[in-house]
Amino acid sequence: MTQPDTSTRAPGDTPDPRDQAPLLLYGEEFTHDPAPLYARARETAPIVRARIHEDVEVSLVVRYHTALKILQHPEFSKNSGPWFEARERQGLPMPPVLEMMRVRPNALYEDGEEHRRLSTAVRDSLGRLDPPTLRRTARETADRLIDAFAERGEADLMGEYAALLPLQMLFAMFGVPGDLGRRIHQLTATVFDGGPEAAQANVALSETWQELVALKRRRPDEDVASWLLAHPSSNDDDSEIINQLLLVMGAGMEPEQNLIASTLLQLLSDDSSYGRLRSGSQRIAEALETTLLDYAPMANYATHYPVHDLEIDGILLPAWEPVMISFGSCNQDEALRGDSATGGTGGSGYRAHLAWSAGPHECPAWSVAMMMASVAIEVLLDRLPDIELATPRPRLSWRPGPYQRGLSALPVVFPPQPVRLQDSTEDPYGSPGGRTPWQPSTTTSAPTTPQQTARPYDSTPGEATSTARPHTSGARGLRRVWNSLAGWWRGQ
Repeated sequence: MTQPDTSTRAPGDTPDPRDQAPLLLYGEEFTHDPAPLYARARETAPIVRARIHEDVEVSLVVRYHTALKILQHPEFSKNSGPWFEARERQGLPMPPVLEMMRVRPNALYEDGEEHRRLSTAVRDSLGRLDPPTLRRTARETADRLIDAFAERGEADLMGEYAALLPLQMLFAMFGVPGDLGRRIHQLTATVFDGGPEAAQANVALSETWQELVALKRRRPDEDVASWLLAHPSSNDDDSEIINQLLLVMGAGMEPEQNLIASTLLQLLSDDSSYGRLRSGSQRIAEALETTLLDYAPMANYATHYPVHDLEIDGILLPAWEPVMISFGSCNQDEALRGDSATGGTGGSGYRAHLAWSAGPHECPAWSVAMMMASVAIEVLLDRLPDIELATPRPRLSWRPGPYQRGLSALPVVFPPQPVRLQDSTEDPYGSPGGRTPWQPSTTTSAPTTPQQTARPYDSTPGEATSTARPHTSGARGLRRVWNSLAGWWRGQ
């Protein structure tokens, strides 16, 4: 690829990040506590060289205002295709960590009109969810999960609660029947384990998602999967629909579980913070915002590619080379936090953080994610008010990998509590109680989320979910999609 000419750079100019030793986004030091590494990087330059794998270097944006420029810059693309093609031509290795950067037919990886088409379908479909029903379903899900360990007096809040609540909420949002939800969950666990049965499970998992889409085409219902299929911006292509659903699933699971678990860790390891919450002087939303500042659930992601050589804040970025945003570092930047740099709340960074990204690819469902996390924490602390960490905070382990900042486990102890939903017949992998959870509101306007449209679809008048339409096969690309999710969740 074309390299920009740096020979005329004056001695006092900002140093070229390619002249510096790269920041390693893997290894024991980074996994244990990346904050000091980010701080040193910010002192060096707004953009530094970083390795996400021993064979893969990227430009890493570590300062807040520089990140905003790139996230909103029209001459950056989300299309990684040219970079991958160049690596293939050069015979460079393709480690699993790169699967999270490959272009796929969904809203995250497209630009311009294609991005608007795909993101409109996602935003409008999520916008049809009824907020009171969503909150009620989240509470029921939280109670059901707590019932599974309440009588034991101990639990791993990551594996038994924070990771399962988003999964089961997404199954309800997608309208996944209990039998399919159970299969998806079991097959996904097998794929993520990476054992000898992973390859066969991956094929079965792709077939199961195709089965869900086929079901929704035959019998559309009041759920996100059906609405996405019916949306006028969606193509009649199973591959696109499944990739769109997997985008919502991936974005709604990994960051959400990290947000819930990290917030619980902060509250349970800080008596004053927990006391303020219990007394009402601090709201759960404020505790969540503090976590988003201090432990951005997706620490390094949102990779962009300059469409030609660009200079940003004194740093020359070669065309089609990856530029990754370090949300973890940018949210620690004093330019964002100001007076809140030591307290974590109350300053300019309190709500201006980049944990949800920014610009055209800002998370479209951040309000839904915040609601689910808030309910998860509220219900848990209400049910188990005397809960304590079973392992001291310094001895807790964090998952490795360049992308996320999440705990490996969060063991707790508490006085055993009675089961609350003893008479519940709800299937944990399907719609609550067998009912359709997102019935339209009885008011004259369709239900909305706090940040979305008051109509079912922005681009069309309100109408019932459409009937099934002819479509093309969606087999291609699904193995790669699931392998990427597996690598992401295993921290590769």
